[in-house]
Amino acid sequence: MKKILFTICFSLCFFWATAQDRTPATAEQQAMIKAKIAESAQKTNSMTCDFVQTKKSLLLSEEAVSKGKMFYRTANNTATSAVNNIALRWEYADGYTFIVNNDNMQVLTPEGKPQNSVKMNRFFKEIINTMLIAVNGKDMTDQNKYTATFYVDKNHWYINLIPVQREIKNMFSSIELVFSAYDHTGERVEITEKSGDKTIITLTNKKLNVKIEEAKFSIK
Repeated sequence: MKKILFTICFSLCFFWATAQDRTPATAEQQAMIKAKIAESAQKTNSMTCDFVQTKKSLLLSEEAVSKGKMFYRTANNTATSAVNNIALRWEYADGYTFIVNNDNMQVLTPEGKPQNSVKMNRFFKEIINTMLIAVNGKDMTDQNKYTATFYVDKNHWYINLIPVQREIKNMFSSIELVFSAYDHTGERVEITEKSGDKTIITLTNKKLNVKIEEAKFSIK
């Protein structure tokens, strides 16, 4: 019994200490974080990584876990000089694929066939937009879209976004981005929906400035 109580107390102390490490960022720290993320994004022409997506539902006791790969590139990785030429491919290992190429978006079935679903596109378009923020900091400090609060600890920067735009507010109540304090790239995204359900996306095995075939981002 004493051993169990000791374990519980130790765990509580550990989590309490961990939580205490995370503190609100000062104005100077916020300016530094914005600058470092922008600098990192400027140097990143392309990126590939693995992701793990965990869905926590208030109605279900078990978590839904999905895995896949993400591909990202900017105009600097192509022959065009278009300013807004950004593309991202979000590919589930055993499910759908979502492709964003500039302002165009397409959903592919597991068989690779195009599918149009307005409701699905709206929801996942915002998911993809959130991932773009995690990759290149896009719209992170856009006060017309979000109210941003910054936190820091020894190893990470935390940016909590509260949606301002009605369309986003109707889907999400908050978005938290976690960046590495070492390489200034996104590591985790936690999205809380209006229903209270949460989607947590963790990025691993990141490879920067690698060659990606343009076919990955083609809209059929």
